[in-house]
Amino acid sequence: MSRIAFIVVLMLYVAQTPITGQSPRPITKPFEQELKKWMDYFHIPGLAVGVKKGEELIYENYFGHANIATKQKVQATTVFPIASVTKTLTVLTILNLVEEGTLSLNASILDYLPQSKLPESVQVQHLLSHTSEGIPGETYIYSTRIGLLKSIVEQVTAQTFEEYIQENLLDKLGLASTHFLTENTIAALGDTLAKPYFFFGSTEPGIYEPGFSVTSGLAMTMRDLMRFDRMLDNGTVCSKSMKSKAFTPFQSKKGEAFPYGLGIFVQDIGGASVVWSYGQYDCFSSLYLKVPDSDLTLVLLANNNLMSDPARLINGDIRYSLFARTFFRHFLQEDGATKQAWMSRATQKGE
Repeated sequence: MSRIAFIVVLMLYVAQTPITGQSPRPITKPFEQELKKWMDYFHIPGLAVGVKKGEELIYENYFGHANIATKQKVQATTVFPIASVTKTLTVLTILNLVEEGTLSLNASILDYLPQSKLPESVQVQHLLSHTSEGIPGETYIYSTRIGLLKSIVEQVTAQTFEEYIQENLLDKLGLASTHFLTENTIAALGDTLAKPYFFFGSTEPGIYEPGFSVTSGLAMTMRDLMRFDRMLDNGTVCSKSMKSKAFTPFQSKKGEAFPYGLGIFVQDIGGASVVWSYGQYDCFSSLYLKVPDSDLTLVLLANNNLMSDPARLINGDIRYSLFARTFFRHFLQEDGATKQAWMSRATQKGE
């Protein structure tokens, strides 16, 4: 879908969306109907959906096909590659090294990687917050430099990055249905792994993109991602104080707040904090979103890239996601100002 066509759809959706307070209504059916509408519109073959309130998974459903050819449905055991949502899981795990004093957020990259050609002024926190380009700490540019954390972790732990993540994320949290996306695991998972699909006018078989790093390469079920979220909330993934730091927008010395914390996007929408990450491969897309003040979490996993790509989420505004807006409309009971902030994004710049 073209960017212009997507904006037109978004504007029409906003125009039809009430922004004044209304009494709560039954969630399940309207929410499902709207999700299915977007699935059809974006030609998404299969979708796994979960919504958590506090400790409870209050909504869970699976739509469409994990494998169109065999007519295999998406189900609770279906594993999806999560692309860049991997980054949030690995970074929050790495923050334990900061907590224990093995790694310092304020240290220069050269303290750990003296062979690096980066300026001495680039610090670990700048990698985590995507502020390592330009003047370090003063400019937000979504950057692949965060991948240098792999070498830093290996330097300070004397483990391979895969060993560190296996021990401190997968094993520690009991994520039994989470895997490194390698050629071997793709073959071993077989029909448990959702099949990839392109859409270029018609739905066609796609490709996997194997390889694990700080920024991508985990594949998991919706329930495993919710398990991670539950343990993040109770302080098992990292301490609550460190999580709070990660969930706070990184600020320049001049006080400018950027749309990113440490490993995750952070947005103030009408006074409500929303933290989120998204994933986008050529043939998969994912969304992990939290509204901490409402104690709500949304997980969406899909087997084409159109849940993420048209919204251009790399720019840091979750309100361009029609899926996130659908979640907001049906699960958040916010005041009029917050509703207005969520629902008016498409017209703020005359788009």
